[in-house]
Amino acid sequence: MGGIGFSIPITRIPMLNPIAKERPISLLELHRHVWGAIADELGELDGDRHAETFSSYYFDTQSEGVGSMEGEDSGEGEWERSETELGFSFRDFAGCCSLSMYAMYHWAHTAYLDLACDGGLDAPDWTITPTTPGAYKRALVLSSDAFGYTRAGMCNVNVRASGQPLVDEDGHIGYGDSRNVLWSDLDDAERDALEWCALTGQCRCDFCTPRRARLGVEDTQDVVMARAAWNLLETGEQRSLALQARTAVGAWNWTDLGGPPELSVLHDWLAERGAILSRLALASMVSQHTRS
Repeated sequence: MGGIGFSIPITRIPMLNPIAKERPISLLELHRHVWGAIADELGELDGDRHAETFSSYYFDTQSEGVGSMEGEDSGEGEWERSETELGFSFRDFAGCCSLSMYAMYHWAHTAYLDLACDGGLDAPDWTITPTTPGAYKRALVLSSDAFGYTRAGMCNVNVRASGQPLVDEDGHIGYGDSRNVLWSDLDDAERDALEWCALTGQCRCDFCTPRRARLGVEDTQDVVMARAAWNLLETGEQRSLALQARTAVGAWNWTDLGGPPELSVLHDWLAERGAILSRLALASMVSQHTRS
């Protein structure tokens, strides 16, 4: 059985006057408080397009990891916690829920970054270490996974690697829970939508997309331009320029969504050759294209 997760650093605030202070909240109470705030953020995803992933069964099963108040003394709950960090983990149930596992991690971690940047995780008796400035915006630009939609619902798209075909040798473009997404089963609109995710590495889930819009991010989706940009990068003519852009993108503080100057140089080079792609779509494309 596989799993994935993240942890957040915490610090207990010393009591200046223990006699006058009520009982401090326990680690379990803090864990439940933080997960409750994250879960509230995820509530906006509860809809038909996420029925497979955001099912009450999967969500509730994973949420049990934090444990109940009744089980505080029995060690109930799988998620780890200590005086220095809280853990959040998600399982794939022997490979049957791979999409749900990665999607829940993606959503929960992004929601945490948003809350931590916003000061929305304050808790009595504890300090939850703020995230690095720009971490939330970075997660929206350079997502850990690229999710897209077909008529069957959401899927995790196989991000294309340089020098490799768009679909694998079995014709798969992505996967869901206990199912593969076959290129041959998709209509033209679905193919365009998933190819965009595969080429750019940009997540199009209903969590990331509206959040990018609220940040005023240029979020056009033009698969023709994405193909053109990818093909130009594949020539290797300006590989050194692309590598410089990738390094700069990785080091950039994404509080400034304009991106680094090196990205703008590559953007302009591509635009001069007819491949006009938004800087943020290019940022995620060049990050995954030059990795191989």
